[in-house]
Amino acid sequence: VEAHEDAQRQLESLQPPRQFGNIKVLSWGEIDTRSGFHSAIQLWPVGYRCEQVVEGFTLNGIKKQDIICQVGINDAGLPQFHIYNPSTGGTFIASTEALVWRKVRFSL
Repeated sequence: VEAHEDAQRQLESLQPPRQFGNIKVLSWGEIDTRSGFHSAIQLWPVGYRCEQVVEGFTLNGIKKQDIICQVGINDAGLPQFHIYNPSTGGTFIASTEALVWRKVRFSL
C-alpha cells in the first residue's frame, strides 16, 4: 500500500502544468503506437501541448516570444505539428517537428 501511495504522489507531481526550463507542459497528450508518432529516441503524443519561450534575432537585437506547440493528427492519420505565436497570430503547421521549427525560425 505504501509503494502504491508513493507512486501516486510521484505521478501527481508530474501533472501539468509543469515547468522545465523555458518549456511549460500544458498537456502530456496520449501515446499513439502507430508508425510516425515515435522514433527510436522520441515520442510525439497526440494532444501534447506546451508553452515555450523562443529567441530570435532582429535588427534591434534579440526578441523573445512565447509560443504554443501542439501535436495533432492530420486527415491522413499522421502526426501534424502546430506552433502558434499569440503575439503575432502566426500559425505554423508541418508534418515533422523539424519542418515546423524551420518555418518558425524564418518568421522570427
